[in-house]
Amino acid sequence: MLENLSIIIPVFNGCAVLERALEILERDTQDAEIICVDGGSTDGALELIKSKPCVRLLEVNNFGWGHANNRGFEIATRKVLLTMNSDVFVNRKALEEMVFRLLEQPNLGAVGSMILNLDGSRQWVFGLLYRFNWIKIENPTRVNLLHGSCLMTRRDVLEKVGGFDENFFFYNEEFDWCWRLAKQGFTLEIQPVSIVHVQGASTGKQNPDFLVEQFRGSLYLIQKHFGGWLLESTRRLFQLLGWVGKNLDARDDMKLAWAKIEKIAKQENYLESPLQLSGRGKVKFKGKWR
Repeated sequence: MLENLSIIIPVFNGCAVLERALEILERDTQDAEIICVDGGSTDGALELIKSKPCVRLLEVNNFGWGHANNRGFEIATRKVLLTMNSDVFVNRKALEEMVFRLLEQPNLGAVGSMILNLDGSRQWVFGLLYRFNWIKIENPTRVNLLHGSCLMTRRDVLEKVGGFDENFFFYNEEFDWCWRLAKQGFTLEIQPVSIVHVQGASTGKQNPDFLVEQFRGSLYLIQKHFGGWLLESTRRLFQLLGWVGKNLDARDDMKLAWAKIEKIAKQENYLESPLQLSGRGKVKFKGKWR
């Protein structure tokens, strides 16, 4: 079953947790294609990947999560494609069930799994109000969003929907992609299998610009899919939060971050990311792939 699968892992540092993730894949998924897309790691992760003969390495500029995944998709050779964070541990059974379901259901555009913490508890994704956090998944369950830490799709779906929008650096890409997929008539499902996500291990030390990017990306996302009153009310709210933050936050680096948020919202510069973007936007995949 896994001879149909290419696994794409965006990497930027996080060597220790990546080592564990690759050990599990080496043990359980010898018949899958594993591709690590490294965005300039400096903590030994790049050397670790090079030491793994079963892993294909692609080195790219660090233009974000979506960019790294798209470059991996471009060189992948299998019909089923999994994007997996470098801080995710996944077993063979989970992968086989996800692949089988995707190949069995042509209208199914993507699948995910239940996400667990290291201690075995359910990990909360998409906030407190996301009702599937509260539900035990015992059968394939249709959802409207899938978490990007472990998301599986097919080649034909990418050719129709396109890749991740590289106008995001990280955070909002899966929202955008899942909504685009639904507009094309595909469905999404969580499968009754589990993976472990070491939350935050792949992003490392939190940078104040990560907060700016989260706010900026949210405004770009709303502009792209909704606009109107929702965009205007969110823009005004973010402008107010930025003003409050820059005046009340005692940390100098966070004052600057809040000021950036206020400026982006006030000037409606939704593509003004504090992090470097590729400039490609939404990527199309057409014709024969390698």
